[in-house]
Amino acid sequence: MNDLYLIGEVGYEITLTDVINKVNNSDKKKPLNINIHSQGGSVYEGLAIYNYLKSLKQEVNTHSSGLVASIASIFFLAGKNRTINNTDNFLIHLPSGMSMGNAKDFEKTAKELRDIENKLATIYENETNLTKEEALELMKNDEFLNVDFLLEKGFVNEIIKFQAVAKYDSNFNNDMSEQLTKTEALSWFEKLENLLKGTPKETAIVNKIVQDANGVEIDFFKLESDAEIVEGAEATVENVKASGEYTMPDGQVYSFDNGILTTISEKVEEEVVEENAELEALKSEFDSLKASFDEKEIELTTIKAELETKNNLVNEIQTEFTELKNQVSSNFEHENKVEIKKEEKREVQSRTNFKLKGK
Repeated sequence: MNDLYLIGEVGYEITLTDVINKVNNSDKKKPLNINIHSQGGSVYEGLAIYNYLKSLKQEVNTHSSGLVASIASIFFLAGKNRTINNTDNFLIHLPSGMSMGNAKDFEKTAKELRDIENKLATIYENETNLTKEEALELMKNDEFLNVDFLLEKGFVNEIIKFQAVAKYDSNFNNDMSEQLTKTEALSWFEKLENLLKGTPKETAIVNKIVQDANGVEIDFFKLESDAEIVEGAEATVENVKASGEYTMPDGQVYSFDNGILTTISEKVEEEVVEENAELEALKSEFDSLKASFDEKEIELTTIKAELETKNNLVNEIQTEFTELKNQVSSNFEHENKVEIKKEEKREVQSRTNFKLKGK
């Protein structure tokens, strides 16, 4: 599918890896339609997404789906055609960061922030009608930008204005989860007026038209207005066979292929609950492993302390042994046996000589 949704914080819910996976699953022969609803986040992750989208051979179109702020405004500008709803919010501002340490550390952080400011301002200059200086001034103001201003300065090519809708809450319509278009609402009012006049004749609309979460009208031209929408129904969008994914106000996702509704997915809220449950399970497992690691670390610390104590004791014993050995060596006296034997030999020879002379 070629309708991509980038929703959440950049660097967490919105990552370069996620964008690449979504693009790889798209039809490379068709334009990419990227819907953005983000408060911003990691500058470097956002710049990486911008560079990736700009490098694609596919045509990239971007659409604001509620809020485009901070670094999200950068990869929003990667679109060739850029649209915004007249009720949306759009914000650009100076990057911020944190630092710890001495004055040199803070000076380094300030320099990095200045470099990022210039990079972002250069992108605004290249992608809009602003100069770099004008972009920096807007970033300093840190204010939401009016949609008409965005159109004038080239941030967007078109402003989408929502059509008036109503929800008809009576027994005339069994499908109360769908929003009514202006045409349907007028028809129901006409029907009510006829009933009040005593004319039971109904003027039901043949077409069932619903709006997705972005206000896009999907025309199920073969369904009556009170019919249930099921897989296999045919539909058009702006008189062209519906194609891609459309997220409905209740969270369901309608998937179309060549004008045929192929699947109706479960509500996004249920998927989020499952993901949150998985995250809680992983967090619990991590906490358990960390506790086990802490216990092992305490045991290792205790063993290390015992070894140090034993090593100190061995060193003391070696020192005492060395001192005792030195004392024994210094007090020990011995005779030179070789000298004694020489003296005895001379004495024997002297006695032998004496006897010979006497004879």
